[in-house]
Amino acid sequence: MLYVGIDERLFQSTDGGQTWTWISSNIGSSSVITGIAVDPLDENHVWICKSGYYAGTKVYESFNAGGAWYNRSGSLPNIPANCIAVQPNSNGMVYVGTDLGIYCRDASMSDWIPFMQGLPNTIVNDLEILSNAGIIRAGTYGRGVWQSPLATSFLDRPTVDFSVSQQVTCSTGDTLSLMDESSNYPTTWSWTIYPSTYAFVNGSSATDADPEVTFSAPGAYTVQLIASNAYGKDTLTRVAYIHVGGVQSPTVEEFAGAIPGSLDGGESRLFSRMGDGPRGKHHRCPQCHFPRLWLCHHGTSG
Repeated sequence: MLYVGIDERLFQSTDGGQTWTWISSNIGSSSVITGIAVDPLDENHVWICKSGYYAGTKVYESFNAGGAWYNRSGSLPNIPANCIAVQPNSNGMVYVGTDLGIYCRDASMSDWIPFMQGLPNTIVNDLEILSNAGIIRAGTYGRGVWQSPLATSFLDRPTVDFSVSQQVTCSTGDTLSLMDESSNYPTTWSWTIYPSTYAFVNGSSATDADPEVTFSAPGAYTVQLIASNAYGKDTLTRVAYIHVGGVQSPTVEEFAGAIPGSLDGGESRLFSRMGDGPRGKHHRCPQCHFPRLWLCHHGTSG
């Protein structure tokens, strides 16, 4: 079976290209087709992506060779989608390259997630999956070729980690940001703080990945995060993690003994580019929580 896109239309041939049938008339989007991806195990299962700046018209999926189409655009940004690729032997993992980077999703996810930490801020024109090597390569506009381990390398029960914008604050009126840094892509979060003299602010809540919080009383606050996804959940509790109204005077001679451990600089969470450190070392992405590393193949910095 063959598929070809001409402008906004997708055509299919079942006789080696002798005759063609227009199979996208029921999509209703006039944007140009920029990419086609076919399930390697089912020739009737096809994905297409589209260019243009019409919100909600970026990616479509059909299970019966165009007999019916499902809009899978989700929360993709309103920018051109330039290429699409299906990962073989996965739970329907699909990658789409856009003018702002790469997004991915599989059958267990309700929406797309960013998959581009460490990539330069440029247009992604092409995607290639090397299944045997377990990597995906991205061709960009003017910034060379980059590669990363496949997203499925990191799909597992979350391992919770988190940080806060400031562990010690002198005033109860300060706003602090809690930041989820869990691996393996959590999809739900539950934050709890003890004691209860605090409030989530700026439209955030206990179920956000990175909520903002203020405190109404001084003291030491314990923070707990439960993160979960389709594969399970994990919990992390940090006792006396945030100090509001200053830190209690230490009883030891070394004043540093009273300062929370993160104030010594902490572990670096920067992503490495080629030549900066050991290849293959996985760092966690602070945005989408995948512990991945993109490597540049033409030697320039990201």
